[in-house]
Amino acid sequence: MLKAIILEHVLVSPKHPQANGEAAATVKTVKSLWRKNKDKNKALMVYCATPIPGIELSPSQLSMGRRLRTTLPIAQELLKPKAHNNQEIKRRMKKVKTEVLL
Repeated sequence: MLKAIILEHVLVSPKHPQANGEAAATVKTVKSLWRKNKDKNKALMVYCATPIPGIELSPSQLSMGRRLRTTLPIAQELLKPKAHNNQEIKRRMKKVKTEVLL
């Protein structure tokens, strides 16, 4: 079963990373991971396999619809692609953001 990925294009000011806080925070996290780990690919894989708090889905689940196979053992059933409700994910992300701001 193929899953359609809906991308939302948002324009931001060029050379002004504060306008795109989520992307800037992700870049900062990845740079920090790479400084701390010798194996950059493994560090990035672990980051992509770690669930996001409040959403309980990992970046790989959001983009590919399935979990990544990591160095930890995992049941084969969990590696199969699964469709997620995009509206529900957006609602949870919005809720997490508003809780952080409060």
